[in-house]
Amino acid sequence: MCRIRVSGNCRTSQKQGKLGPDAGEPHAALYLCMRKCVTCPPMEETRRRHEIAAVFCEPNSITLPETKHHMTKDVCNKLRKKLPMKPSICTSFDYKIPFAQCITMIRQAGFEAISLGARPKHSGFDTAQGRIAIRKLVEQNGLTIDSMHAPFPEGDQLFSLDAAARLESIRQCKIAIDTARDILDINGRIVALHLIPYGIPQGDVRNRMIAQGMESLKTLEAYAAGKEVKLALENGQKLDYDQVLESCLSAFCGSTIGFCYDSGHENVQGTCYRILEKLGRRLVAVHIHDNGGSDSHMLPYEGNMDWDKFRKIFHGLAYSGNLVLEVGIAHSQFKDPTLFLSEARRRAEKLLQRPTGLGSTLDN
Repeated sequence: MCRIRVSGNCRTSQKQGKLGPDAGEPHAALYLCMRKCVTCPPMEETRRRHEIAAVFCEPNSITLPETKHHMTKDVCNKLRKKLPMKPSICTSFDYKIPFAQCITMIRQAGFEAISLGARPKHSGFDTAQGRIAIRKLVEQNGLTIDSMHAPFPEGDQLFSLDAAARLESIRQCKIAIDTARDILDINGRIVALHLIPYGIPQGDVRNRMIAQGMESLKTLEAYAAGKEVKLALENGQKLDYDQVLESCLSAFCGSTIGFCYDSGHENVQGTCYRILEKLGRRLVAVHIHDNGGSDSHMLPYEGNMDWDKFRKIFHGLAYSGNLVLEVGIAHSQFKDPTLFLSEARRRAEKLLQRPTGLGSTLDN
């Protein structure tokens, strides 16, 4: 079951923030962990609580028995209908196009949400002035930012044995966390991270790198928690990378660190959708793209992935974020940016269609 807290943000509740049968009216605002099926952390975003209050405090809304404060499948499904998943796209689709122009084009294609790409110099998120400009630009275009990527390659040395390189990567990732805190939508303060580099053979060096990586994540977890930001660890293109990912998720089981599913990375391995099913309960973000066996970031349905199978698995998960396309124009058949974005939006909407008759795995 998805367990909840009852909060006092509802106009019908007289008692603030208590748990249990005396926590107030049964249709008080539900303090829900939207990211995974575990007991909620003691604090959550105020706006999320108010959105959920709006769902459950309207006339004829579902109420819960005062003695049974947990989510049922019907309540979860009602909430999903009220807070629908949206298509989103990463601003890295073509770094040749200036960021401001990218934002305008994305909005014109019908997107309402974006994810910031991994190159700070493209968007300017690595400076306070740049973050102010980003916020103003997205607000002017009626967009929200639901997630972002840590700087690449600057932030990709978290597992390095070179102390200076590792500390610099931590610093870069902290910049991304600060950005998420400052300008990302309050319901999607998520920073995606890469882990250990590919090609490191088994042995002492690899073990020491993993130990250093765990220390880096420990530092970043504490920093992100203080900023109310979540860290999303991506799966990779190699099995031994994913083994490290699983170890990291086991070591960091709190609400601050979760799983970012990268569909293209798994397709390189030819194992779709094993890791999505295995780690789906930790899912906090997705990077959706297609390929033919190499990491080419094509639009869905341009490569060889089985997207019908993806939809069946994906829509059975307790995931509440947006569907983020991490696609690029370079390897797409659609070379005109306007047409590319239009196709991206159309294909994302197709993936968001819930398969007929599909149940939910929320109660499993």
